[in-house]
Amino acid sequence: MHYTRRNFLKNMAKAITFMGLPTYNLKKAIAAPSQLNIGIIASLSGVRAGLGREGLRGAQLAVDEINSGGGIRGIKTHINIMDDQGKVEQGYRAFQILARAYDTIALIGTTTVFYDKTLSELAESYKLPFFVLNPFRRSWYREGLKYTFRIVPEVSLMADQAVSYLKEIANNKKVAINKICVFRSESKAWDEALEKIVTASKREKLSLEFTQSVPYNISDIRRIVRKNQNKSSDIVFLLTGNETQTKVIVETMREVRYKAKAIVGFFSNLANSAYVAENGNLFLNLMDANYWGDPKRDEIKLFQKRFRNQHGVYPSNDAYGTYTAIMILKYAIEKSGSIEKSSFTSFMREKKLPNFLLAQRGGISFDKQGRNVNAETILLQVSNPRPISIYPENFADRKPVFPI
Repeated sequence: MHYTRRNFLKNMAKAITFMGLPTYNLKKAIAAPSQLNIGIIASLSGVRAGLGREGLRGAQLAVDEINSGGGIRGIKTHINIMDDQGKVEQGYRAFQILARAYDTIALIGTTTVFYDKTLSELAESYKLPFFVLNPFRRSWYREGLKYTFRIVPEVSLMADQAVSYLKEIANNKKVAINKICVFRSESKAWDEALEKIVTASKREKLSLEFTQSVPYNISDIRRIVRKNQNKSSDIVFLLTGNETQTKVIVETMREVRYKAKAIVGFFSNLANSAYVAENGNLFLNLMDANYWGDPKRDEIKLFQKRFRNQHGVYPSNDAYGTYTAIMILKYAIEKSGSIEKSSFTSFMREKKLPNFLLAQRGGISFDKQGRNVNAETILLQVSNPRPISIYPENFADRKPVFPI
């Protein structure tokens, strides 16, 4: 589609959604050389809207902190936000609009797992740094990606480490685990996670009892869970990114008294503190494999306090992620001494960076494909009223409750 300046102005008024943030005049944003514009594509509506809002909140805290300290090299920072509605085509269009209509210095993509490959190709075309906050698939990477930076673990690593962590926890508790099962959404985004769960389980001498696809209709979800109620497994994996699917599966498992020693999600809404709090004790002691803040760092406690004071809930993974992405950008610009994209992008490729908020193994370090090779999977467990980190031990807030 051909976009004129007039079309961009018209589209912005319709497409950009500000979640309680100050509204800025588009013409001023384009013309002002004293402002660094960061674009954020987030799911603000659709099945992952809760995590999308969390991402925006983390980004706004980062920008507020930067601007109160004088900006980046003395330049104020501003975020421009578009809703992808959880849809591939909307994410693609949002990227193009943010890249063209603003003098955008970098983009952050949060929550939607389906279109990362497409957006990384756009990033290369526009030569625009793109921070990915999704564990998208290993098969989507290729050599020569200069502008894509994935700061979180990829989904296959999450799956592999989660299985190992669960086995270690069981051994430490002297609890036998032998069987696993999987309830999953019908999406190719979960194929690699499932494959790695299967191979890691074989390595740990665990048998896969069944893999069950789950529809979106509530009555059908309940029917399928009840159908499998007698196929109890020690570990139940939930590969679902949909809030309703997760809730109905767990509700039905509780109703039929499904026997399990752990119920574990992947990059799911079980990591969303607001979602967990809204559902009372429904998810108490359920687990999630995700990325998270390092609870041992003093910065985390300050960030959590600021976040809770402002929003009434504890931060979640996307809030840690967007905050860290913006702080990486600030660090790279200041250390490279330039706001030229090619300059600070090369710096991020070549240098080891601080952890900032995230739990990492020895600092953030990007390989030639833009993957953070030191990203660490954190196993979370729902406490009251929020998820907290329980494993590995060096990043744990408390000991795991196992079996549940």
